[in-house]
Amino acid sequence: LTLIEAAERGTGKSLLARVLTSISIAMLPEAVTLPTDPEEIRKKITSILRAEKRIIFFDNLDAKVDSADLAAVLTSTTWEDRLLSTNTLLSVPNLSTWLATGNNAEVSTDIARRSVLVRLDRGMERPWEWTGAKIGDLDVWTLEHRGEILHALLTLIQSWAAAGAPRSTRTLGSFEGWSRTLGGVLEHARFPDFLGNLPTLYADADTTQIEWR
Repeated sequence: LTLIEAAERGTGKSLLARVLTSISIAMLPEAVTLPTDPEEIRKKITSILRAEKRIIFFDNLDAKVDSADLAAVLTSTTWEDRLLSTNTLLSVPNLSTWLATGNNAEVSTDIARRSVLVRLDRGMERPWEWTGAKIGDLDVWTLEHRGEILHALLTLIQSWAAAGAPRSTRTLGSFEGWSRTLGGVLEHARFPDFLGNLPTLYADADTTQIEWR
């Protein structure tokens, strides 16, 4: 789960999520809400995966996320559930990319261990009043310049491959291959601190352990 969070509303969490995903799918992603009821969360996961959504984008988390079903699907390549009002077992592939946004989002330790944190901080009380943007409509601009952005990304990957495809030593449990590869690409491009903020995410999620300490 790519978790994009900020201290204040209006910082640009949803905008960042839309921009990142539109580069991949050539359109703006559909945002959905994450229910608080465990049974409803399971139903929503099933319905979204049945629709074969490439991007699953939960916007504006407004309560602590502590879902065993969400934790399970984040580390599964196949999702199984019973069809509503039947005894038929449904099995669907999980090939989606999962994102969520929230203000000071709270997640359980199980979700935190399956998440990558993106923290936005404009450094001001009302970030929606910020006027320093170089590009006015970033959503539209990204789609218009998608080819150039993909070219730049592929150039980074080509350079990494030409250097022998060095792997990162920093890993994320259950996503070792992904983290070693992506971390290697970023480190080769001189972005050295990939996954460096995970201890902060874990510490914030593990409230019970904090109380015991």
